[in-house]
Amino acid sequence: MNSILNWFKKLHWLYKLGIALSLAYFVFASIHSYKDIVHSADEFADVSLRTCIGNKGADCALERAKNYALFTENMPSRILAESLLPIPFYWLFATIGIYFFKILRTGYKAEIHWLELSRAKKLYAGLCFLVFFLSLLILVLWIFGLKKELKTPVHISSLATVFKYPQTNPSSVTVKGTWLPDHTPRQMSWDVIQTSEIYCSKELNACHEAIAYVSNNTNSMESELKEFRILKWTDTSIVSIREGLCFNHILTIDLVTEKANSIIKSTGDTKCDPVEEMSFSMVNGWDVYWKEYNSKGLW
Repeated sequence: MNSILNWFKKLHWLYKLGIALSLAYFVFASIHSYKDIVHSADEFADVSLRTCIGNKGADCALERAKNYALFTENMPSRILAESLLPIPFYWLFATIGIYFFKILRTGYKAEIHWLELSRAKKLYAGLCFLVFFLSLLILVLWIFGLKKELKTPVHISSLATVFKYPQTNPSSVTVKGTWLPDHTPRQMSWDVIQTSEIYCSKELNACHEAIAYVSNNTNSMESELKEFRILKWTDTSIVSIREGLCFNHILTIDLVTEKANSIIKSTGDTKCDPVEEMSFSMVNGWDVYWKEYNSKGLW
C-alpha cells in the first residue's frame, strides 16, 4: 500500500488529474449505464405486458418478469464494458494531445528527433497522430450533431399500435402513435414532432384523444384533449367524428389490420373560409423524428 502511495506522489500532476477524472468517469458512466439498462428493460417488459393483456389464461406478470430478466441478462458485465472500455482511448487521446501541444509550444525538432527514430517507432508515431486527428474529427462531428439535435428537441416513441381488450369482440380499444399527413399541408400548419394516445369505449360511445406536440411556431411543448362521438362500432372497425362549425374530423380504426386513419373535411358552411381536406395515418413516431432530424442542416 505504501509503495502505491509513493508511486502516486511521484506522478506528475497531470497524471494525477487523469486518474481522478478516470475514476469519476467510471462511477458516473456505471450509474448512467445501469439506469439506461433498467429503463430500457422496463419499456421492453411493459410492451410485452400490454400485448399479453387480454389473452385468456396468460400469466402476464410472469411474462413481464421473464422479458425483464431477458433484457437485464449479464448486466454487470455490460456495465463494466461500457464504463471501462472508453477509458484507455481517452488516455491515448489526452497523451497524444499533450504531446502535440508541446510540439506547438517548443517546436517539432525539440520534441521529436525524427531522424533518430527506428522505422517501427516512426510508424507508431504516425499512427498516434492519425488517431488523434481522427478523434478530433469525431469530436467536431459530435458537437455538430448536438447542435442539430437542438433543432429536433425530442425523440418520439417508436410505438404505433392498437390494443384491443378483450382481443375478440373488444369493448375498449387504445391506439398509440404519431399522426403523419398523407401530403404536405398547403394552408394549415402541422406539428410533426407529435404523439397521440386514443382511448375508445363502447360503453361511453366515445373516443378520447390526448395529443402532445412541439409547436413549430413557438418551439414550445403543448398538449390537447379531443373527444370524438362514435358513429359505428363493428367487429372490423370503429368510426368516430368530432364535429365543428367549419370542419369535421373523422377518425377510423381498422380492428383487422390494426391501423388508424383520420380525415379533416369541410362542413361547407358559407360563413367559413374554405378548409383544405387533409388525411392522416397513424405511424411509428421514431421514423417521423428521424426523417425530421436528417432534414435539418448542421447549422
